[in-house]
Amino acid sequence: MSTLFVPPGGSGLWIGYRFGGVGWWHAGRLQHFGPEDGLPSGTVLAFAASHDGTIWAGTTTGLANFYGRRWNPASATGYPAGATYALHVDRFDTLWAVAEDGTWRLTHGSGRFERSSRSWSEGSLAERVDGHVWVANGTQGVWALPDSDAPPPRQRKLPGHGQIGPLLFDHDGSLWIGTRDGVLRATDPDRLPPPDADGAPGLSAGSRFTRADGLSGDAALAIFEDREGSVWVSTSDGVDRFRADKLVRVPLPHGLLYPSLAAAPGGGVWVASTEVAPVRVTQTRCVFPRSARELPGVLRDSRGNVWMAGALGLWRITGDAAQRVNLPSELSGAPVQAMAEMSGGRLRMAIVRHGQWEQDESPHRDWHPVPEPLGGPDANPLAMVRDDQGRLWPRIRLRSPRESG
Repeated sequence: MSTLFVPPGGSGLWIGYRFGGVGWWHAGRLQHFGPEDGLPSGTVLAFAASHDGTIWAGTTTGLANFYGRRWNPASATGYPAGATYALHVDRFDTLWAVAEDGTWRLTHGSGRFERSSRSWSEGSLAERVDGHVWVANGTQGVWALPDSDAPPPRQRKLPGHGQIGPLLFDHDGSLWIGTRDGVLRATDPDRLPPPDADGAPGLSAGSRFTRADGLSGDAALAIFEDREGSVWVSTSDGVDRFRADKLVRVPLPHGLLYPSLAAAPGGGVWVASTEVAPVRVTQTRCVFPRSARELPGVLRDSRGNVWMAGALGLWRITGDAAQRVNLPSELSGAPVQAMAEMSGGRLRMAIVRHGQWEQDESPHRDWHPVPEPLGGPDANPLAMVRDDQGRLWPRIRLRSPRESG
């Protein structure tokens, strides 16, 4: 096999063979086509599909389209004889083709091909998000194809194959370029550096990925982006995946033990600990709330309020400031083990040696003790969470009963 293609809409799998011929896997069977069916002879180099379902195949001897039962040669529509190295149908249903004497296009509704660029070499095509189609064309480099017949922006006296190969624009707009010595990634394609003698842009080392960087092989043969945004590269020795890091390392204060986490309004996360003051962590910095001390418990309620509690009492965080909330005198100095939000926005706390306490209904907001859960005082919850159905799930040493609340 020399190439594979799945048309948009999923009308089967098209297989190009290295020694000529095409296979079409559909409806559970494999159908073969050859010169006797109108297909040009030679290795199949590229496929494309028009919006009406017409399949195009480029080989080392010509270009043809399939719609129905037979292949129809493109020579009758003004397309030159010889090899077709790359094909692409853009969002406007224009077919682009890289031939031996340059790049050609067939616009939607037109019956004849017209020349787009007089480049001379094998090439690859890729469409940018703005609808412009770009070409990689040997020693002449990489550029956006013009709207009318024009030469490459950088012409070499001796055009040749060079070292550049497949192209891809990813969902972020970066341009990936396969070469015979790894992969290039240009984050600003409009400002590509001038190409070297082999046609590759002179990008910095940080934009190059080679075998020394862990790439499985030297030559990049194909590039593909999946629906999750990962970029896959087929090399001469394997397949590699590039993906954005999902996690970002954020430094935390020294001595942070037994942390609790809660989402912070406006972005970031609150981190509370038994050993250091609470901190709001963002992608760039850590913010310590004013007046707050060691508060190991943290909770964000359904109204967006952030609560922190510990042996020093209960605090409500507004912005980056901490405001103390009065508790009954008998709870003074007692560590808070867990917090949960009950109906009506009321807080419930599990307090060491004092069991569970809960806020009264609004507007009083005083506090009252809650009967001990099954197991007695030793079963005071170490953690609590309330689910979407209003049930409270406490974590205790003996077992984990479910209590309606």
